[in-house]
Amino acid sequence: MLQFIPAGVALAETPAMRYNRQIMDKLQKALAAHPEVDLASIVPKDYSNRLLKRKITKPNSRLAEELHGKSRKLNSKLSLSSAKVLKVEDLRDATVDILFPLSEPVRQIFQDNNDADPTTAENIDKVLGESAILFRHPVGGTVVLDCKPGIVVKVTPNSKDLTEYTTLQYLETVHPYIPAPRPSGAAKVGRYCLFFMSRIDGSTLEEVWPKLNHALKCSVQDHLNSALLKMRPLRRSEDQQLGGVAGERCKDLRRHVRVSDHPILTAKEFEDFQFSNPHYGSDEYIRFLRSLSPPLADSCVFTHGDLRPENIMVNITEESCILTGIIDWEFSGFYPDYQEAIKVTNSLAPNERSDWFDYLPDCISPRHHSRRWLLDRLWWKHVE
Repeated sequence: MLQFIPAGVALAETPAMRYNRQIMDKLQKALAAHPEVDLASIVPKDYSNRLLKRKITKPNSRLAEELHGKSRKLNSKLSLSSAKVLKVEDLRDATVDILFPLSEPVRQIFQDNNDADPTTAENIDKVLGESAILFRHPVGGTVVLDCKPGIVVKVTPNSKDLTEYTTLQYLETVHPYIPAPRPSGAAKVGRYCLFFMSRIDGSTLEEVWPKLNHALKCSVQDHLNSALLKMRPLRRSEDQQLGGVAGERCKDLRRHVRVSDHPILTAKEFEDFQFSNPHYGSDEYIRFLRSLSPPLADSCVFTHGDLRPENIMVNITEESCILTGIIDWEFSGFYPDYQEAIKVTNSLAPNERSDWFDYLPDCISPRHHSRRWLLDRLWWKHVE
């Protein structure tokens, strides 16, 4: 049913709006280049399903905050102790599988809740329902909850991917000097995956960035650069495939996430995987694009894969902005050394207003991989 927006009411931009605009841009460009083009061939075959996933049906004054992930800013203000995280219908026949042992602090949470058994879905749902929501993804369904001082749990529906948790284990065991949450157990409850981990103190860099002066922004840049310089020398073993540290397959995050359906062992195979993405443009055109690629080196380093202000935690003093941690490691693993420089600008838009990109850490600056960065930006325009 059509909904009419009253005159003078500003309609907050939704993911569905952005997606339709992207489709229209592609149609207009294709029409300008070839007036007789078959426009139906430009629109993705599953366009309707993709649009439906992006639709949000709450046209109210809080929509903009939800869409732009600003629920983090309401952490101390929202009282969501009664929020139900798992749906009742999902619990009726749900089984609980403990994927990784629950730490003593996590078990204590259940003991404090009437000595509840942490292996039943009902008790887990009760504990989560009494926890404050720190973050709720506006589209994807992922929720991060503050279970008690020092422990959070990340709840993700319909996911079997353990990359984030195995990365946290890897960093804690082999490289504890890298500022990341410490793993505290994982469970599968019906269709939900739960990762318990230590809480990183501070605010997200996204929240505080507009308040920072040049000196504090440089302080952030320096702290991040130091942390990443410790991370980038990490190398995979000789026979280890690219992707997650525990053998998880390679991912490529663009308009949506693609996961390789086979092991990838070299930078050349990873490039093949990236260019196998469903795309617009003829095979000849794509072959020409790939011919512009700089020579590939098989140097693969440990990579976060989604480094942006929302995933960087800091504490501000009068003289410095101190890095307290880096979160959200689900796209991490061993990737070609240029990958971090490309993915760190995933959210860079043509109408960008934030100067965060002027302060990127030097060791992952696109300037060091400028040809590949430019080629990737051009390729992105052709990805469905």
